Amino acid sequence: MFLKKCIDLILILPKFFFLSFILYFALTIIVIIFELLAFSLLLPLLTMLSNNVMDMNSFPNFISTLNEYSIKISNFDFLNNLKSIALAIFFIFLTKVFFQFILTWITGRISVDAHHFYAVRLFKTYTNRDYRFHQKNSPSKLFRNLTSEISNFSAVILFQLLSIFVEISVLLSIFLFIYFIEPKIIFVILILVLIISLVYLITKKILKLYGDKRVFFEDKRIAVIQNTFEVIKDIIIYDISKIFTKNFDYSNYNLQKAGFVVKIVNALPRYLFEITGVLILVVTIFLFSDSEKNNTFQIIGLFLLAAFR
Repeated sequence: MFLKKCIDLILILPKFFFLSFILYFALTIIVIIFELLAFSLLLPLLTMLSNNVMDMNSFPNFISTLNEYSIKISNFDFLNNLKSIALAIFFIFLTKVFFQFILTWITGRISVDAHHFYAVRLFKTYTNRDYRFHQKNSPSKLFRNLTSEISNFSAVILFQLLSIFVEISVLLSIFLFIYFIEPKIIFVILILVLIISLVYLITKKILKLYGDKRVFFEDKRIAVIQNTFEVIKDIIIYDISKIFTKNFDYSNYNLQKAGFVVKIVNALPRYLFEITGVLILVVTIFLFSDSEKNNTFQIIGLFLLAAFR
């Protein structure tokens, strides 16, 4: 339901936004290509280091082809020795980071432009509604929607969804890459999916409950502020500031309390995923430590790199 609402909101954006989305997806593919390219160099390198043998023929064919083009264009043979391979991996990751920075910039621009579009459109909608609509909806509620709710969606939800999509795409590509090397990775993927699903189910209800509380008390706080300054003259004359202060204190305290719970719950997945990373490493050692292929070092190394992602 939540995802559907997000998609519906994205679909009402003007057409020029979709050019940005096309560029966003194109850059995502480029980042994935460079990530996999770096892994294609790292895997044989880990194998050679584990076997203490330098065999340049262990690299995939397309890496050798790229090396030939590199020699023709820049006269640089990155498969010449260990140092040149290390330099090639460094520059590939450097290029990937450069494209990731551009991707982050585009994601930020989409978020900022969407924020402006939603705010103007919603404001126009409110000002063109009949008086009965404004009787049913308090000014504080409309004010909240125009400020914090639009900001929460465009600057937080939309931006984070786009950022997470990139990371998930890269991570899935890495796991797919490792799967062709060692099919047993399916057990690790199942563990990861199970833990992610469990975290999602646990945090979803808590976030929804306290998210609704945050919206409710933020509405109340805005109403108190508006009402206070609308009758500030009467408050001063009759010396009744304590009543308004008490109302503000109540709504503000509960708003901050709901925000505190949301922040704590949002931080929990990070620590759970850190534990998951260690768990995956332990499972990997149990699965591959007795491997007859003698590639335990490279498999564990790859999983450590995947865990880093």
